Amino acid sequence: MEEDFLADLRLYKPFTMPLHGVPFGLLATIFLCLGLGFAGWFMATVVTSNKYNKNIPLELVYAGISSIFMSLGIVMMLLANGVWI
Repeated sequence: MEEDFLADLRLYKPFTMPLHGVPFGLLATIFLCLGLGFAGWFMATVVTSNKYNKNIPLELVYAGISSIFMSLGIVMMLLANGVWI
């Protein structure tokens, strides 16, 4: 019984990454910088507008783009550090 288990265990191959992991760090940096840039642009738009000239659709676009880039940056950062999600 134990010999069968060890024989089966020898047939397993170690896990290898399905993708080459080099570009994940660069992509994480790019996406996080873009996300922070759009977040800053969103904050500047919110702070400098008053109640008469607010543009809610434009603010939603800035916030949405920022959240998409930040999310992609976090995913790429996790992949760069070996956390396969």
